[in-house]
Amino acid sequence: MPHRQQGRIGSAVRADIDSGVAELVADADRPRAWTLRVDGVPQSHVDLDDPLYLEFEYMRRLGHLADLAGPAGEPLRVLHLGGGGLTLARYVAAARPGSSQLAVDADGALVSLVRRLLPLDQPARRPSAGQGGAGRSSAGQGSAGRPSAGQGGAGQAGGRSGAGRSGTGRSDAARAGTERARAGRVRIRVGDARAILAEVPAGSFDLVIADLFTGSRTPAHVTTVEFATDAAAALTPSGIFAANMGDGAPLRHARARVATVRAVFRHACLIADPAVLRGRRFGNLVLAASHQELPVAALARRTASDPFPGRLIDGEELDRFASGARPVTDVLAVPSPAPPLDLFDFRS
Repeated sequence: MPHRQQGRIGSAVRADIDSGVAELVADADRPRAWTLRVDGVPQSHVDLDDPLYLEFEYMRRLGHLADLAGPAGEPLRVLHLGGGGLTLARYVAAARPGSSQLAVDADGALVSLVRRLLPLDQPARRPSAGQGGAGRSSAGQGSAGRPSAGQGGAGQAGGRSGAGRSGTGRSDAARAGTERARAGRVRIRVGDARAILAEVPAGSFDLVIADLFTGSRTPAHVTTVEFATDAAAALTPSGIFAANMGDGAPLRHARARVATVRAVFRHACLIADPAVLRGRRFGNLVLAASHQELPVAALARRTASDPFPGRLIDGEELDRFASGARPVTDVLAVPSPAPPLDLFDFRS
């Protein structure tokens, strides 16, 4: 989530949330576009009029992965670990209509704020077969299809996500109706990303994205082999795991994260600004991994043609990058490094 941002800014809305103070800052150059900051750190940029517009460099790289994770325009099943402003979920919904998505965020107050001020444009959930119109709406949704503040998907029985569950005592018709109703929707759960990841049914997602930060640092428990193993279990055999991280010279954290996912997945690649890869500045790096070969050629072309071109490394070059790094386990894990204090200076 955290991202170095420059440019003109407009008015701001501030609110206390569980993890600090959130600001929604109007984008002076794009009507109905906002940057979400938490304690001064840019977390998300959302354009309500154009969900296909991705402002942040690392978010465009995640968007390229979403574009290449399946045949163009076909629905995907996506798990977003770290919700923020739901930027990528909005992008997938627009680029791949009918996609079924679950977004997880630990900050319930932030989820309520985003639902209220940056509402998702999606239809109300239809009742399942065997349920009348007075039945429960989806978690966090009011009767008019607009999100109700402060309610996360964790309100469902047992705190489990509904994706892939059979539902004790429910008929096949009811289960099929529920799955049809979920298609094309973004569901939101409030809770710890790793705990919820461990609960989802095996093989239930085509794409798992970890964009997890507390303030400007990634928590230790979502950087490990054990976490990557849970992500692999949640994916289909050809599914893709992607993680956004922040690091700077000597890139010790990024090298260890590469070694960690390669201990679980057969294939991996790393994308970042060339200056970040050379350790010349602190910035975002996107790590992608899969049991199947990744679309590295197409991904490299798209990344190189971005407004701020990135560089992709894989194969032997990634071997050299991660040389000497060891996979991180729960016992040894530490949070990602803090960025320089002046990284998020803003200019109006």
